[in-house]
Amino acid sequence: MNDSQFEQLKILVEQTRKVSGNEALSVFRKLSTGCKDLICIIYDKASRFWIKSGTIKKAVCRVDARLKHPASSLTLCQLLVRLRDRVLVGKNATDWVKVFMRGRTESEQELILAAIDKDLRIGFGSAKINKVLGTGSVTDFKLIQGYTFHKHRKKLLKGSWFMSEKLDGVRTVIRVDEDGVPTLYSRQGKRFPHEHIEELGPIVKQFTGAHPGVYDGETLVKDEQGKSYFKITNSIMCSRASASRKKNRLSMAPGQRLMFFSWSYIPSDVFDATRGPITFSKRYKMLKEYLPTGAHVSIVEQHPVLTEEHAQKFASSIMAAGGEGAILQKDVPYRGARSPNTLKIKPEHDAEFIVKNCTLGWMQPPGTHGKQQEVLAHFDIEYKGNTVHVGGGLDWEERVRYTDGSLVGQVVTVQYMEETERVEKGVTLYSLRHPRLKIIHGKKRTV
Repeated sequence: MNDSQFEQLKILVEQTRKVSGNEALSVFRKLSTGCKDLICIIYDKASRFWIKSGTIKKAVCRVDARLKHPASSLTLCQLLVRLRDRVLVGKNATDWVKVFMRGRTESEQELILAAIDKDLRIGFGSAKINKVLGTGSVTDFKLIQGYTFHKHRKKLLKGSWFMSEKLDGVRTVIRVDEDGVPTLYSRQGKRFPHEHIEELGPIVKQFTGAHPGVYDGETLVKDEQGKSYFKITNSIMCSRASASRKKNRLSMAPGQRLMFFSWSYIPSDVFDATRGPITFSKRYKMLKEYLPTGAHVSIVEQHPVLTEEHAQKFASSIMAAGGEGAILQKDVPYRGARSPNTLKIKPEHDAEFIVKNCTLGWMQPPGTHGKQQEVLAHFDIEYKGNTVHVGGGLDWEERVRYTDGSLVGQVVTVQYMEETERVEKGVTLYSLRHPRLKIIHGKKRTV
């Protein structure tokens, strides 16, 4: 079948990878018109394809090569839509992709797998693509994220700040369209399939018909005493429609309910642009006006910060009561990014481990518009017999230095929030929540 968009995409990727910076954007602008639909579905952060290239590479196709298969007559765009909409799932999805790639060159196969991984390695992502194709061409999720308080505490001496409890749940963004229809997204911009997560029903019902815009917050299970349950929340929110995942997920006990707590309202146009002039205090005022509060939806109360000691005491009181800590927000205009205008005061644990394995990935050097490089994406440690991926805490120099795998066997200290556990097929699996590298000690600890 003639697939003109795929042919144009091959030319675009080949030419764009040869250059960098503004020159790469210029090439993209010139060549993207012939494959715009394909680019939009690949880079739309609100959708996923439910399968990874690594799984496809390892899988053995069950379809006889001598038989004609409908995957052979699809375009790449049609294949991706079927994967996105879960028309193709599991081994069936793998078989269709394998058949689709049959007879293609090695570079064509690499491009198909890169498209499925939603990263064509052209040196820029959805933000720049929206600048070329027009704002909103692809959904670009850039949320406010913060830094730990001790690294940026001097920031607290300047400007006006607010503080609130740091909730122990799953980051959730609820976007209500002009027709009053709500859609729930994760912090990465992946849609929560509420039609398969029945516990989300009351939240969706409360937001149906709400004021259009974006409500940023946290979803968590709470009991009648106000205690939160992260493990149950994570199990519910991360469950899928498969019978095995539903069988093993944790359930709420009597007196517990899944709730959405919001701390900010963002107009849709400001959210799509990832920045705007509305300050935090004004967004909070809008939130109090628009949030459809009720049994399953509540507001996160904000309090003015008077001094650093005031903020520390506030966080300590929350942690003493079993809470996670505090979030400090500077009263500045909206910008969807990690910034020292948002600070976190929370407890952390650390422990030493030996690096078991290193995995490489394609990344763009920070603060540049240059071409992506293959560097250390994450390393693996072993915790209670389970493999844990650690990708946070590595600076760019370390990612480049350890591309050769020399980090394997070295002693490292990893910082994390808490131990997590889940049950799969009757087996309890352990992991670490938000693990990040603290320090590399070398082949053995010397201090």
